[in-house]
Amino acid sequence: MEPSTNGSSHAATNGIPSHDPSTYTNDLSRVLEALEAVYSPRSTNQTRQAATSYLDEAKRLPQAPSHGVALALDKTQHTELRHFGLSMLEYCIKYAWDGYSAQQAEALRAYVVQLAESVEECDPPYLRNKVGQLWSEVAKRSWAAEWMDMDELLVRLWESDTNSSQTKRVLVLYVLETLSDEVFGGEDPIAGMRGQELNQALFEILAPEDALSEQIRSRERADNVRFGAPGWLYRMCDYLGRCLQTDGKSSQDEGMYAAALKALSTLRAVLIWMPPKAIAKSQCREAVMSALDRPQWLLEMSRGTLKLQTAAIEALFAFYSRSGFQDEDFHLVAPLLAPREISLLRNVYKWAAQVNPDNMDEDRYLLCKKCTEVDGSPYTIAALLLIVYSYFLTSVTMLRRDIT
Repeated sequence: MEPSTNGSSHAATNGIPSHDPSTYTNDLSRVLEALEAVYSPRSTNQTRQAATSYLDEAKRLPQAPSHGVALALDKTQHTELRHFGLSMLEYCIKYAWDGYSAQQAEALRAYVVQLAESVEECDPPYLRNKVGQLWSEVAKRSWAAEWMDMDELLVRLWESDTNSSQTKRVLVLYVLETLSDEVFGGEDPIAGMRGQELNQALFEILAPEDALSEQIRSRERADNVRFGAPGWLYRMCDYLGRCLQTDGKSSQDEGMYAAALKALSTLRAVLIWMPPKAIAKSQCREAVMSALDRPQWLLEMSRGTLKLQTAAIEALFAFYSRSGFQDEDFHLVAPLLAPREISLLRNVYKWAAQVNPDNMDEDRYLLCKKCTEVDGSPYTIAALLLIVYSYFLTSVTMLRRDIT
Protein backbone atom coordinates (compact mmCIF):
# COMPACT_ATOMS: atom_id res chain seq x y z
CA MET A 1 0.00 0.00 0.00
CA GLU A 2 1.64 3.21 -1.17
CA PRO A 3 0.15 6.67 -0.76
CA SER A 4 0.11 9.19 -3.53
CA THR A 5 2.52 12.03 -3.12
CA ASN A 6 -0.26 14.57 -2.56
CA GLY A 7 -1.34 12.89 0.67
CA SER A 8 -4.28 10.77 -0.52
CA SER A 9 -4.64 7.04 0.08
CA HIS A 10 -4.60 5.96 -3.60
CA ALA A 11 -1.79 3.76 -4.82
CA ALA A 12 1.33 5.32 -6.26
CA THR A 13 4.19 4.02 -8.31
CA ASN A 14 6.75 6.37 -6.77
CA GLY A 15 7.81 6.88 -3.20
CA ILE A 16 9.03 4.15 -0.84
CA PRO A 17 10.62 1.43 -3.03
CA SER A 18 8.14 -1.15 -4.28
CA HIS A 19 8.58 -4.80 -3.42
CA ASP A 20 7.13 -8.20 -4.20
CA PRO A 21 3.54 -8.47 -2.79
CA SER A 22 4.09 -11.97 -1.42
CA THR A 23 7.24 -10.85 0.39
CA TYR A 24 5.38 -7.85 1.76
CA THR A 25 2.54 -10.03 3.06
CA ASN A 26 4.94 -12.53 4.61
CA ASP A 27 6.99 -9.78 6.28
CA LEU A 28 3.89 -8.12 7.70
CA SER A 29 2.59 -11.45 8.95
CA ARG A 30 5.88 -12.04 10.75
CA VAL A 31 5.64 -8.58 12.34
CA LEU A 32 2.12 -9.40 13.58
CA GLU A 33 3.26 -12.76 14.94
CA ALA A 34 6.17 -11.12 16.75
CA LEU A 35 3.93 -8.46 18.26
CA GLU A 36 1.48 -11.09 19.46
CA ALA A 37 4.37 -13.02 21.02
CA VAL A 38 5.57 -9.90 22.86
CA TYR A 39 2.17 -9.10 24.35
CA SER A 40 0.94 -12.64 24.95
CA PRO A 41 1.06 -13.67 28.63
CA ARG A 42 1.70 -17.26 27.49
CA SER A 43 5.00 -16.43 25.75
CA THR A 44 8.22 -17.60 27.35
CA ASN A 45 10.99 -15.10 28.07
CA GLN A 46 13.09 -16.60 25.29
CA THR A 47 10.24 -16.27 22.79
CA ARG A 48 9.50 -12.72 23.88
CA GLN A 49 13.17 -11.70 23.60
CA ALA A 50 13.45 -13.22 20.14
CA ALA A 51 10.27 -11.43 19.04
CA THR A 52 11.51 -8.12 20.45
CA SER A 53 14.80 -8.53 18.59
CA TYR A 54 12.94 -9.20 15.35
CA LEU A 55 10.70 -6.15 15.82
CA ASP A 56 13.74 -3.93 16.37
CA GLU A 57 15.15 -5.26 13.12
CA ALA A 58 11.81 -4.82 11.34
CA LYS A 59 12.01 -1.05 11.89
CA ARG A 60 15.14 -1.04 9.70
CA LEU A 61 13.61 -2.93 6.78
CA PRO A 62 13.08 -1.05 3.50
CA GLN A 63 9.39 -1.96 3.82
CA ALA A 64 9.11 -0.54 7.35
CA PRO A 65 7.12 2.59 6.31
CA SER A 66 4.61 0.47 4.38
CA HIS A 67 4.31 -2.01 7.24
CA GLY A 68 3.93 0.76 9.77
CA VAL A 69 1.15 2.62 8.00
CA ALA A 70 -0.66 -0.65 7.24
CA LEU A 71 -0.67 -1.57 10.93
CA ALA A 72 -1.62 1.91 12.11
CA LEU A 73 -4.54 2.24 9.70
CA ASP A 74 -5.99 -1.20 10.45
CA LYS A 75 -8.59 -0.40 13.10
CA THR A 76 -9.37 -4.10 13.53
CA GLN A 77 -5.97 -4.56 15.18
CA HIS A 78 -5.34 -4.10 18.89
CA THR A 79 -4.18 -0.59 19.83
CA GLU A 80 -0.76 -1.95 20.90
CA LEU A 81 -0.19 -3.27 17.38
CA ARG A 82 -1.34 -0.02 15.77
CA HIS A 83 0.96 1.91 18.10
CA PHE A 84 3.90 -0.22 17.01
CA GLY A 85 3.05 0.63 13.42
CA LEU A 86 3.37 4.31 14.30
CA SER A 87 6.65 3.55 16.07
CA MET A 88 7.98 2.00 12.86
CA LEU A 89 7.22 5.23 11.01
CA GLU A 90 8.78 7.25 13.84
CA TYR A 91 12.00 5.28 13.53
CA CYS A 92 12.10 5.86 9.77
CA ILE A 93 11.56 9.60 10.18
CA LYS A 94 14.01 10.11 13.03
CA TYR A 95 16.85 7.81 12.00
CA ALA A 96 16.55 7.13 8.26
CA TRP A 97 15.26 10.44 6.88
CA ASP A 98 18.63 11.67 5.62
CA GLY A 99 19.05 8.50 3.56
CA TYR A 100 15.76 8.87 1.70
CA SER A 101 15.45 10.30 -1.78
CA ALA A 102 13.12 13.23 -2.44
CA GLN A 103 10.43 10.83 -3.67
CA GLN A 104 10.75 8.60 -0.62
CA ALA A 105 10.56 11.56 1.77
CA GLU A 106 7.48 12.84 -0.07
CA ALA A 107 5.83 9.43 0.22
CA LEU A 108 6.61 9.32 3.94
CA ARG A 109 5.00 12.75 4.38
CA ALA A 110 1.96 11.45 2.51
CA TYR A 111 1.74 8.51 4.91
CA VAL A 112 1.65 10.88 7.88
CA VAL A 113 -1.02 13.07 6.26
CA GLN A 114 -3.06 9.96 5.51
CA LEU A 115 -2.83 8.89 9.15
CA ALA A 116 -3.94 12.33 10.33
CA GLU A 117 -6.92 12.27 7.99
CA SER A 118 -7.96 8.86 9.33
CA VAL A 119 -7.93 9.86 13.03
CA GLU A 120 -11.29 9.27 14.71
CA GLU A 121 -12.82 9.99 18.10
CA CYS A 122 -12.81 6.28 18.95
CA ASP A 123 -9.00 6.15 18.66
CA PRO A 124 -7.21 6.27 22.04
CA PRO A 125 -5.64 9.67 22.82
CA TYR A 126 -2.12 8.24 22.86
CA LEU A 127 -2.53 7.04 19.27
CA ARG A 128 -3.86 10.41 18.12
CA ASN A 129 -1.01 12.19 19.90
CA LYS A 130 1.50 9.86 18.27
CA VAL A 131 0.18 10.85 14.85
CA GLY A 132 0.59 14.51 15.82
CA GLN A 133 4.13 13.81 16.95
CA LEU A 134 4.95 12.17 13.61
CA TRP A 135 3.57 15.21 11.78
CA SER A 136 5.80 17.49 13.87
CA GLU A 137 8.86 15.34 13.23
CA VAL A 138 8.32 15.52 9.47
CA ALA A 139 7.65 19.27 9.66
CA LYS A 140 10.92 19.94 11.47
CA ARG A 141 12.79 18.23 8.64
CA SER A 142 11.03 19.47 5.50
CA TRP A 143 8.46 22.22 6.18
CA ALA A 144 9.17 25.55 4.45
CA ALA A 145 11.70 23.76 2.25
CA GLU A 146 10.41 20.75 0.30
CA TRP A 147 7.03 20.73 2.08
CA MET A 148 5.27 23.99 1.24
CA ASP A 149 1.58 23.13 1.63
CA MET A 150 1.60 22.05 5.29
CA ASP A 151 -0.49 25.00 6.43
CA GLU A 152 -3.11 24.27 3.79
CA LEU A 153 -3.28 20.64 4.91
CA LEU A 154 -3.68 21.73 8.54
CA VAL A 155 -6.48 24.14 7.64
CA ARG A 156 -8.33 21.51 5.61
CA LEU A 157 -7.90 19.01 8.44
CA TRP A 158 -9.27 21.63 10.86
CA GLU A 159 -12.26 22.38 8.67
CA SER A 160 -13.06 18.69 8.13
CA ASP A 161 -14.23 18.27 11.74
CA THR A 162 -17.95 18.37 12.43
CA ASN A 163 -19.65 20.15 15.33
CA SER A 164 -20.03 16.85 17.16
CA SER A 165 -16.35 15.88 16.88
CA GLN A 166 -13.27 17.88 17.80
CA THR A 167 -10.75 15.11 17.14
CA LYS A 168 -8.97 16.55 14.12
CA ARG A 169 -8.95 20.08 15.53
CA VAL A 170 -7.34 18.83 18.73
CA LEU A 171 -4.78 17.03 16.56
CA VAL A 172 -3.99 20.26 14.71
CA LEU A 173 -3.60 22.06 18.04
CA TYR A 174 -1.24 19.31 19.20
CA VAL A 175 0.93 19.83 16.11
CA LEU A 176 1.05 23.62 16.57
CA GLU A 177 1.84 23.32 20.27
CA THR A 178 4.59 20.76 19.68
CA LEU A 179 6.19 22.81 16.91
CA SER A 180 6.02 25.98 19.00
CA ASP A 181 7.64 24.28 22.01
CA GLU A 182 10.37 22.58 20.00
CA VAL A 183 11.18 25.36 17.53
CA PHE A 184 11.32 28.18 20.10
CA GLY A 185 12.36 26.07 23.10
CA GLY A 186 15.90 25.83 21.76
CA GLU A 187 16.44 22.28 23.02
CA ASP A 188 15.49 20.23 19.96
CA PRO A 189 18.59 19.62 17.80
CA ILE A 190 16.65 19.00 14.57
CA ALA A 191 14.60 22.19 14.96
CA GLY A 192 17.77 24.04 15.93
CA MET A 193 19.47 23.17 12.65
CA ARG A 194 16.65 24.92 10.72
CA GLY A 195 15.88 27.51 13.38
CA GLN A 196 15.58 30.62 11.22
CA GLU A 197 13.42 28.95 8.56
CA LEU A 198 11.08 27.34 11.09
CA ASN A 199 10.87 30.45 13.29
CA GLN A 200 9.76 32.61 10.40
CA ALA A 201 7.40 30.00 8.95
CA LEU A 202 5.72 29.38 12.31
CA PHE A 203 5.26 33.11 12.90
CA GLU A 204 3.81 33.56 9.43
CA ILE A 205 1.11 30.91 9.81
CA LEU A 206 0.18 31.92 13.37
CA ALA A 207 0.08 35.73 13.31
CA PRO A 208 -2.95 37.71 12.09
CA GLU A 209 -2.52 39.05 8.57
CA ASP A 210 -2.29 42.74 9.52
CA ALA A 211 0.23 42.04 12.29
CA LEU A 212 2.24 39.91 9.87
CA SER A 213 2.46 42.76 7.36
CA GLU A 214 3.68 45.21 10.03
CA GLN A 215 6.13 42.86 11.71
CA ILE A 216 8.06 41.66 8.66
CA ARG A 217 7.59 44.62 6.33
CA SER A 218 11.33 44.99 5.91
CA ARG A 219 12.06 41.28 5.59
CA GLU A 220 11.34 38.73 2.92
CA ARG A 221 8.34 36.54 3.65
CA ALA A 222 8.52 32.79 3.14
CA ASP A 223 6.79 32.06 -0.15
CA ASN A 224 3.62 29.96 -0.14
CA VAL A 225 3.88 28.93 3.52
CA ARG A 226 0.66 30.54 4.76
CA PHE A 227 -2.82 29.45 3.71
CA GLY A 228 -5.82 31.69 4.38
CA ALA A 229 -6.12 35.15 5.91
CA PRO A 230 -7.00 34.65 9.60
CA GLY A 231 -3.86 32.89 10.89
CA TRP A 232 -3.83 30.25 13.62
CA LEU A 233 -3.68 32.64 16.57
CA TYR A 234 -7.00 34.16 15.56
CA ARG A 235 -8.47 30.73 14.75
CA MET A 236 -7.46 29.39 18.17
CA CYS A 237 -8.91 32.35 20.08
CA ASP A 238 -12.15 32.19 18.13
CA TYR A 239 -12.33 28.44 18.67
CA LEU A 240 -11.67 28.81 22.40
CA GLY A 241 -14.57 31.25 22.66
CA ARG A 242 -16.92 28.81 20.93
CA CYS A 243 -15.78 25.93 23.13
CA LEU A 244 -16.53 27.98 26.23
CA GLN A 245 -20.15 28.54 25.22
CA THR A 246 -21.09 25.20 26.82
CA ASP A 247 -22.21 24.42 30.35
CA GLY A 248 -20.33 21.14 30.71
CA LYS A 249 -23.42 19.03 31.37
CA SER A 250 -23.53 16.76 28.30
CA SER A 251 -20.91 14.37 26.94
CA GLN A 252 -20.53 16.60 23.89
CA ASP A 253 -19.86 19.56 26.20
CA GLU A 254 -17.12 17.54 27.89
CA GLY A 255 -15.51 17.09 24.49
CA MET A 256 -15.68 20.84 23.91
CA TYR A 257 -14.08 21.47 27.30
CA ALA A 258 -11.26 19.05 26.43
CA ALA A 259 -10.77 20.93 23.16
CA ALA A 260 -10.74 24.25 25.06
CA LEU A 261 -8.03 22.84 27.35
CA LYS A 262 -5.88 21.95 24.34
CA ALA A 263 -6.49 25.41 22.84
CA LEU A 264 -5.31 27.06 26.09
CA SER A 265 -2.29 24.77 26.25
CA THR A 266 -1.36 25.68 22.68
CA LEU A 267 -1.88 29.38 23.37
CA ARG A 268 0.44 29.10 26.38
CA ALA A 269 3.16 27.70 24.12
CA VAL A 270 2.64 30.50 21.58
CA LEU A 271 2.30 33.41 24.04
CA ILE A 272 5.83 32.81 25.28
CA TRP A 273 7.33 34.12 22.04
CA MET A 274 4.62 35.73 19.87
CA PRO A 275 5.18 39.53 19.40
CA PRO A 276 2.78 41.59 21.54
CA LYS A 277 1.26 43.39 18.54
CA ALA A 278 0.12 40.08 17.06
CA ILE A 279 -1.37 39.08 20.41
CA ALA A 280 -3.26 42.35 20.67
CA LYS A 281 -4.70 42.14 17.15
CA SER A 282 -5.98 38.61 17.74
CA GLN A 283 -7.61 39.60 21.08
CA CYS A 284 -5.81 36.70 22.67
CA ARG A 285 -5.79 38.15 26.21
CA GLU A 286 -9.57 38.57 26.15
CA ALA A 287 -10.03 34.97 25.00
CA VAL A 288 -7.86 33.59 27.79
CA MET A 289 -9.54 35.77 30.43
CA SER A 290 -12.93 34.44 29.34
CA ALA A 291 -11.82 30.98 30.47
CA LEU A 292 -11.39 32.36 33.99
CA ASP A 293 -14.83 33.97 34.01
CA ARG A 294 -16.85 30.89 34.93
CA PRO A 295 -19.90 31.08 37.25
CA GLN A 296 -19.42 29.64 40.73
CA TRP A 297 -22.19 27.04 40.35
CA LEU A 298 -20.34 25.66 37.36
CA LEU A 299 -17.11 25.53 39.34
CA GLU A 300 -18.82 23.46 42.02
CA MET A 301 -20.21 20.86 39.62
CA SER A 302 -17.69 20.67 36.76
CA ARG A 303 -14.16 19.31 37.10
CA GLY A 304 -13.44 20.46 33.57
CA THR A 305 -14.02 24.08 34.56
CA LEU A 306 -11.34 23.88 37.25
CA LYS A 307 -8.86 22.54 34.72
CA LEU A 308 -9.82 25.30 32.31
CA GLN A 309 -9.06 27.96 34.88
CA THR A 310 -5.74 26.33 35.70
CA ALA A 311 -4.80 26.30 32.02
CA ALA A 312 -5.88 29.93 31.65
CA ILE A 313 -3.68 31.00 34.59
CA GLU A 314 -0.72 29.22 32.99
CA ALA A 315 -1.35 30.94 29.66
CA LEU A 316 -1.63 34.38 31.26
CA PHE A 317 1.54 33.88 33.25
CA ALA A 318 3.41 32.66 30.15
CA PHE A 319 2.76 36.03 28.54
CA TYR A 320 2.97 38.47 31.45
CA SER A 321 6.14 36.96 32.91
CA ARG A 322 8.01 37.61 29.66
CA SER A 323 10.88 40.05 29.63
CA GLY A 324 11.38 42.69 26.99
CA PHE A 325 8.09 44.59 27.09
CA GLN A 326 8.38 47.96 25.36
CA ASP A 327 6.52 51.18 26.14
CA GLU A 328 4.25 50.66 23.16
CA ASP A 329 3.16 47.31 24.63
CA PHE A 330 1.58 48.91 27.69
CA HIS A 331 -1.87 48.65 26.10
CA LEU A 332 -1.64 44.91 26.74
CA VAL A 333 -0.72 45.38 30.40
CA ALA A 334 -3.12 48.17 31.32
CA PRO A 335 -6.36 46.14 30.97
CA LEU A 336 -5.31 43.91 33.89
CA LEU A 337 -5.51 46.98 36.12
CA ALA A 338 -9.21 47.40 35.34
CA PRO A 339 -11.47 46.68 38.34
CA ARG A 340 -13.23 43.80 36.61
CA GLU A 341 -9.99 41.96 35.77
CA ILE A 342 -8.51 42.52 39.24
CA SER A 343 -11.73 41.29 40.85
CA LEU A 344 -11.84 38.25 38.57
CA LEU A 345 -8.27 37.21 39.35
CA ARG A 346 -8.78 37.77 43.06
CA ASN A 347 -12.00 35.74 43.08
CA VAL A 348 -10.36 32.83 41.25
CA TYR A 349 -7.56 32.71 43.79
CA LYS A 350 -9.91 33.18 46.75
CA TRP A 351 -12.17 30.35 45.58
CA ALA A 352 -9.28 28.02 44.78
CA ALA A 353 -7.65 28.66 48.17
CA GLN A 354 -10.66 27.21 50.00
CA VAL A 355 -9.08 23.78 50.20
CA ASN A 356 -10.20 21.42 52.94
CA PRO A 357 -7.11 19.53 54.19
CA ASP A 358 -9.34 16.76 55.56
CA ASN A 359 -11.11 16.23 52.24
CA MET A 360 -8.68 17.30 49.57
CA ASP A 361 -10.15 18.35 46.23
CA GLU A 362 -7.28 17.55 43.90
CA ASP A 363 -8.39 19.75 41.00
CA ARG A 364 -9.08 22.73 43.25
CA TYR A 365 -5.76 22.23 45.00
CA LEU A 366 -3.98 22.16 41.62
CA LEU A 367 -5.66 25.43 40.60
CA CYS A 368 -4.61 26.99 43.91
CA LYS A 369 -1.09 25.69 43.43
CA LYS A 370 -0.88 27.13 39.92
CA CYS A 371 -2.07 30.45 41.27
CA THR A 372 0.61 30.47 43.93
CA GLU A 373 3.42 28.49 42.37
CA VAL A 374 4.67 28.10 38.81
CA ASP A 375 7.77 26.03 38.09
CA GLY A 376 8.53 25.80 41.80
CA SER A 377 8.79 29.57 42.28
CA PRO A 378 6.54 31.50 44.69
CA TYR A 379 4.52 33.24 41.98
CA THR A 380 1.05 34.22 43.09
CA ILE A 381 -1.89 36.02 41.58
CA ALA A 382 -0.71 38.93 43.69
CA ALA A 383 2.71 38.56 42.08
CA LEU A 384 1.10 38.64 38.66
CA LEU A 385 -0.59 41.90 39.57
CA LEU A 386 2.65 43.19 41.05
CA ILE A 387 4.35 42.53 37.72
CA VAL A 388 1.75 44.69 36.07
CA TYR A 389 1.90 47.30 38.83
CA SER A 390 5.69 47.48 38.80
CA TYR A 391 5.62 47.91 35.02
CA PHE A 392 3.10 50.71 35.50
CA LEU A 393 5.27 52.42 38.12
CA THR A 394 8.34 52.10 35.91
CA SER A 395 6.49 53.71 33.01
CA VAL A 396 5.23 56.55 35.22
CA THR A 397 8.72 57.13 36.63
CA MET A 398 10.20 57.32 33.14
CA LEU A 399 7.44 59.69 32.07
CA ARG A 400 8.08 62.00 35.04
CA ARG A 401 11.81 61.93 34.34
CA ASP A 402 11.16 62.98 30.74
CA ILE A 403 8.89 65.82 31.87
CA THR A 404 11.34 67.18 34.43
